[in-house]
Amino acid sequence: MGSYILTPNDPQFGVQWGLEQMSDADIDAEDAWDITTGNSNVIVGILDSGTDWTHEDLGLGTDGYQNVYLNPGEDAWTNPNDPTTGNGIDDDGNGFVDDWKGWDFHNGDNDSRGPFWHGTHVAGVVGAKTNNNTGIAGIAGGNNGVGARLMLEGVGDNFPNGAILDDAIIYAMDNGADIIQLSLTVGSSPAINTALQNAYNAGVFIVCAAGNSGGGAISYPASNVNVFSVGATTNTDAKAGFSQFGPNLDLAAPGVGIRSTQNGNVYANSDGTSFAAPAVSGVAALMLSVDPTLSNQEIEDILKCTGQDNPVEALLKYSLSTPSSILEQFFLLILTYTQLGLKSLYSGFSWVNIPSSSFRTQISGLRYIVPEDGSVPSSAAVSRIYRSEVSAATTA
Repeated sequence: MGSYILTPNDPQFGVQWGLEQMSDADIDAEDAWDITTGNSNVIVGILDSGTDWTHEDLGLGTDGYQNVYLNPGEDAWTNPNDPTTGNGIDDDGNGFVDDWKGWDFHNGDNDSRGPFWHGTHVAGVVGAKTNNNTGIAGIAGGNNGVGARLMLEGVGDNFPNGAILDDAIIYAMDNGADIIQLSLTVGSSPAINTALQNAYNAGVFIVCAAGNSGGGAISYPASNVNVFSVGATTNTDAKAGFSQFGPNLDLAAPGVGIRSTQNGNVYANSDGTSFAAPAVSGVAALMLSVDPTLSNQEIEDILKCTGQDNPVEALLKYSLSTPSSILEQFFLLILTYTQLGLKSLYSGFSWVNIPSSSFRTQISGLRYIVPEDGSVPSSAAVSRIYRSEVSAATTA
């Protein structure tokens, strides 16, 4: 079966190696965009140094639309580029006056921009407007129309302020964020731990950069049990020298020479786990765009089980429909592994070295891998594989 693959017209897409490159050390974003480019119902909270929501590739540009989340409970500002032109009323009663474009928790006002470009860079990786003939392509940035929307929160102008981070996490949770993106490290605190726990329990998927000290343990809050931690890789698919790794690291993503948006309609490259983590948030946003019912645990399991070769397309093919039985779940999982070129699925299971040619049948809208001999696995074996023992898989 053929496919139509979106190659965006964003002028700088060609230097975004982390999205697509010949040596395949990327996330194969073009394949994912054949399935979805991001849904405006998905909201990603960017808790960072502030984000330039006037940037042409994030906010309103000449293309006439934006990926910045606008609080529907607040009256619009008279001047959409001036936070002081709100009506001075907390219209939605959430405790924050005129928070139409987010909130700056560090400075205590409704201007969620900031002087440091870091937050704008992070936001662009997740949701810069895609295929709009401007700048770069965001992972969940839409297709010349609104993609996943960015809820912008300032948590420290030049350095993250741990004293207010818990409040920012709770704000994102209370105001409808599906994903919280953190590219920061702070000291551990009970208040932050409680906020992370509450957000996770409320169904918010939380992603955080592992840190850049190059050490063998990841930083906080990436190390929190409720957070999905992300390290950085290079364009040769090697561990970035600065990236923190450790036994509780969940995933690594491109994090060196990452082109993105910066303050004042600027585009530039930067290195860091700070720019690897938003790649994962962007992929999670694509997954939720396809299936908004995915739980945090399901998102985590899918990312881990299919992330060995950065298979964004495989993640989404898995999520395309809700399996009605454990056998259908198994078939969809096999599809994911076949797309990755993984040969040996599980050492304790008889189906190994399943050829790609087996990908040949479509039933009830679901794409199945059907073994050539037509055999059916036991439900016990299916359950073992589906519940994550697929980590024993080896690459072809």
